[in-house]
Amino acid sequence: MQEHPLRLLLTLLRRPGEVVTREELAAALWPPGTFVDAEHGLNTAIRKLRRALGGSRQRPALIETAPRRGYRLAASVE
Repeated sequence: MQEHPLRLLLTLLRRPGEVVTREELAAALWPPGTFVDAEHGLNTAIRKLRRALGGSRQRPALIETAPRRGYRLAASVE
């Protein structure tokens, strides 16, 4: 798995069942002061993570979208 999707997964694993905002996820991927197209980069990383975990936006397996807010890990973590 590539670095950004892995960082997203680790961030979501720290807060299972909770919505993690897009801003929080972007901050987990890029340090402050980094100038990137965060929307595109975050969408790409989420898509790659879903592909690795076996899901899509239409049929989420583990990563659920909270429209206009962020994403949620829809699995229990032990």
